[in-house]
Amino acid sequence: MAIREINGRLAINRAGLAQRWDISVATLDRRIANDRPPAPVTEAAANGRQKWWWWLDEADPWMQGFEDRKRAALTPVDRSGDPDELLNSAQAARVLGYQGPDSLHPDFLALADDVEQLPSGNQRRRWRRRTVWTYAENRTGRGGTGAPRGSTNRLGPARRRIDRSGDPEELLPPSQAAKVLGYVRPASLPRRLLEIADDIEDLAGGRKRRRWRRRTLWAFADSEVHSKGPK
Repeated sequence: MAIREINGRLAINRAGLAQRWDISVATLDRRIANDRPPAPVTEAAANGRQKWWWWLDEADPWMQGFEDRKRAALTPVDRSGDPDELLNSAQAARVLGYQGPDSLHPDFLALADDVEQLPSGNQRRRWRRRTVWTYAENRTGRGGTGAPRGSTNRLGPARRRIDRSGDPEELLPPSQAAKVLGYVRPASLPRRLLEIADDIEDLAGGRKRRRWRRRTLWAFADSEVHSKGPK
């Protein structure tokens, strides 16, 4: 049990805190050793050793403070200009505060709003400013998440930023649904979400085209957070 009630107050254990913030237990242990966490609540285990718990309303602000300090060390973002203007890789890199396009992460390349296939076989990518800004808001900072490689798009619900703007009834394709839920790319959408799409169109070859209303995405995000509560 990751989260439990102790004397009427929610507490979370070490494994639960790591899962909630999408980091490895080893990364959490380094934070505990170097960043003075809240005072733990201890209880005796059956084997005679002690179990450590933290009050959830103290642990979350402590973890958020750590994340905020990491984000503060990120490159400054240029938030001026037309949100719908399409930018090439050099311009997108400047918006993100990078020295050049070579610094763009593969996850960012996958978010391109416009991709042109060139005769050479290469691709010319362009991004709307709003896409660049959304990516910047979801950067985690130096030091990484401590999660396994390839899991950077699967941030836990306590860390992802949910976009709650727009018409609740608007139907969104996977690329936009991923942005609303704070995922870097559509491939990261959970299987449970695929099953509750508001509009499913059968395509050739057995493929399906799915779309979700914004209110469905918001409700899903809320259910993720609530599912982390006491069992």
